[in-house]
Amino acid sequence: MRPLVERHDALETLNRLFTEATKGKGQVALVTGGPASGKTALMDAFTDQLADSGALLLTATGSRAEMRLQMGVIDQLFQSAEPSAGMRGLVTVSTSDTDDDAATPVDVGVSHEVCDTLLEMSRHQPVVIAVDDIQFADQSSLQTLLYVRRRIRSTRLLMLLNEWARPLPTQPLFRAEITRQPHERISLHALSRRGVAEVAVAVLGGQLSEQEVDHLHTVSGGNPLLLHALIEDHTAEPDRADSSPRVGAAFEHEVLACLHRWDSNLLYLAHGVALLGRDSSPELICQLLDIRAQAAAQGLETLTIAGLLHRQRFRHPVAQRVVLDSIPPDRQSVLHLRAAELLYRQQGNAISIAEHLLATREAPPPWAVEVLRDAAEQVLLRDDLRTALTFLEQALRSCADTRDRTLIESALARVKWQLTPSSSMPHFTQLQPALREGTIVDSAAVALVRSRLWQGKHSAVREILATDSVTNVFVDIQARAELRLTYAWVYGPEPRKEVRPDSLDDVFGKRDEDEADATLVSGNPWAQAIRALTLVWAGEAPDEAVELAEYVLRNCVFGDTTLEIVLIAVSALIYADRLDRAEHWASLLLKEASDRHAITWQALIGCISAQIWLRKGDLENALAEASRALGMLNTQGWGVLIGLPLSILLTADAAAGRQDTATERAFRSVPDEVFQTIFGLQYLHGRGHAHLAAGQIFAARSDFEACGELMKQWNMDYPTFIPWRSDLAATHLLMDNTATARDLAAQQLNHPAGVGVRTKGITLRILAATCEPRQRLALLREAVDCLQRCGDRLELARALAELSKAHHQLGEFGRASTIAGRAAEEAKTCHADELVRHLATQPTAELDHQVSVQGLALLSEAERRVAALAAMGHTNREIGRRLRITISTVEQHLTRIYRKLRVDSRAGLPIELYQDKAPAETVRQ
Repeated sequence: MRPLVERHDALETLNRLFTEATKGKGQVALVTGGPASGKTALMDAFTDQLADSGALLLTATGSRAEMRLQMGVIDQLFQSAEPSAGMRGLVTVSTSDTDDDAATPVDVGVSHEVCDTLLEMSRHQPVVIAVDDIQFADQSSLQTLLYVRRRIRSTRLLMLLNEWARPLPTQPLFRAEITRQPHERISLHALSRRGVAEVAVAVLGGQLSEQEVDHLHTVSGGNPLLLHALIEDHTAEPDRADSSPRVGAAFEHEVLACLHRWDSNLLYLAHGVALLGRDSSPELICQLLDIRAQAAAQGLETLTIAGLLHRQRFRHPVAQRVVLDSIPPDRQSVLHLRAAELLYRQQGNAISIAEHLLATREAPPPWAVEVLRDAAEQVLLRDDLRTALTFLEQALRSCADTRDRTLIESALARVKWQLTPSSSMPHFTQLQPALREGTIVDSAAVALVRSRLWQGKHSAVREILATDSVTNVFVDIQARAELRLTYAWVYGPEPRKEVRPDSLDDVFGKRDEDEADATLVSGNPWAQAIRALTLVWAGEAPDEAVELAEYVLRNCVFGDTTLEIVLIAVSALIYADRLDRAEHWASLLLKEASDRHAITWQALIGCISAQIWLRKGDLENALAEASRALGMLNTQGWGVLIGLPLSILLTADAAAGRQDTATERAFRSVPDEVFQTIFGLQYLHGRGHAHLAAGQIFAARSDFEACGELMKQWNMDYPTFIPWRSDLAATHLLMDNTATARDLAAQQLNHPAGVGVRTKGITLRILAATCEPRQRLALLREAVDCLQRCGDRLELARALAELSKAHHQLGEFGRASTIAGRAAEEAKTCHADELVRHLATQPTAELDHQVSVQGLALLSEAERRVAALAAMGHTNREIGRRLRITISTVEQHLTRIYRKLRVDSRAGLPIELYQDKAPAETVRQ
């Protein structure tokens, strides 16, 4: 039995009335409350107590289906009596053809006989008449009950009647008569929050969280029936990860069951509320359903009392959905169109109107296209791409005007571009005639050119733009900046003449003029992004480049025209070796793209994230992120940009020792157009590494040489972007072409564009391999220092491995072992299995350094700085110069360090000193 909560006072009142009745003082109790408020449960609890009281209990329930069944309720009362009472068969049930009170004749003789029988029974034992849902009782039974009610004052009879609480009584004449004489009125209200908690704890057992109680109270509105349905849903799935109570099948069933069990007018009214949703109001409901204001107000109040509504809306979307789904489809379609028209006449919200237009199957009104376009623009402002897409597709289906269709095609193309680029191609094709005619807007023209460039179809762009009208399309400064950025993303900051049409000479020729305006530059993220990347690649003012990139990322609004901006800005941070900031921005952008369901953004930002992981040396995350990004778009969707994720995967596979996978990717067919773009350069570079890892030295050399030649031809020979010379030098070392390798490494170190910290570290490692062991030490130590500063742990592991090898060749086995241990630790962290296997084959000394590791905590900050440099293999003189202290001071520090760590020399210093980031930062400063 369900617990009776917050109804104990009502139950006590009924018990008191029964006691009075047993003393010969007849009583009448009228229990009122909203639908499903617990009136029946209260009646059941009370009547269950009468089992041993000696009272005669007569029960009946009114039903809307039996309101024309005259004397039906009285018949139920008598049928519920014990056979020994001899009350069955006293009345005859008949069917009436009208609901009119006055039109229903009542046989006074029958009423008198019923009354006499009841009064006679009350002389022998107390009699309790309990009628539930009295508002649905038939008229003859009501008048008979009134006949009895007027004659029970000095009897042992209690009459208990349950009635809905409504603004206007369902049975006004009966209600007026029953309350005219002394009676007890008991009102049942919705359960309080405390009451809801008490019910839930009693049923579920144990305590509930505040969040769970709030949820149950808010959704049920304190309605006991709905509350128990929610609890049933919760018990059906108790092990859900989400702690909030589930709103499921039981709740859905009870919502519909209540509405169907109640007045049909309430169900009709609920349909209107559900269909209007957030726009629901008494005025709109009246117009939508064509009902009187008074009827709407009464119905809304009843549904509110019942706990279904709050402020004229359903308390929970599940309730709204199930009620809306219960409307027959044809009727629902008509109502949606009527709702759209009503909201349009009232200048309602465009999104609401558009939702109704989508839901109707009726012919759209003439104004529908404009509303759908406005609604699409509004949802785009809140980053809802998929809803915008549905609005625009409906607008296109409804539109007959050629110019309007062009504008809709343009908007559709830009939205689909962010979702799946391949699906936008048909719309861009439809825009080509408009571009030739010069009737297309600037942003659409840029989007059309971008779509072709992403496919590597620069010849198609040349054909599309081979018209005099193009000069009228790109008159806007922003349009020119967007177009230049699109070319820069695919072909580099200085796109060569052969990949852009002559008609755009004016666009590119005005770059300096456009950027000369200081106010323009400060508000032109397209120009700022290109400048940031160019500064980094060219090795000019890297701090300014970082500042520019961060400024762009802080102020750039997410949109279909800003993808290249943020990609280039984050790339500038990557190539400036600011991986921490690049990772921060990539993470934020990826979350925003995910929230918007912008698949294109997610794929490309995922590639940028993979690049960051790769440059940090985290091969596992780089492979995972690049693989995930690659799978988001099909080959057509990627276009020439497919070279980007493939280059990351090729490089990471090679470094991780996955030669088979790397070789398989290396022989994957990619579009020829890729090799005319900067993504082709990255792909050649990655494929070269795959060939190198597989031992295909000549194939690797060919790819690195091809990459370098193209970079020089395209005026993009920036070692910070792709350090192809050091990679080519590595192939020459394997071919014993030491002199050539040395020249290539030297050329890279002395390149006019600069090399950046990471590229410098890589190049120094290669250059060291061309020197004698003694000469290598200084180069490799500097390489280690550079690679620690930039955060590339894989390249650091490689440099440490070479440094260990150099020490070993010089016979410094202890130092070689220490450094090799550090290299192995770094390689394992990077999941560079091939390097780990290589280091495992190198001769090392077995060192038990557990005690020395524990002693690290005893070192002062100054001692830790000296110890870190000593562990890296630096001489006392070098340590003194770096830390700006005397050699004597270094020696004193080392003496204390050896004593505290219980080691005899530098060779015994623990490898954990390399991971001591705080002293390392101080050393770098």
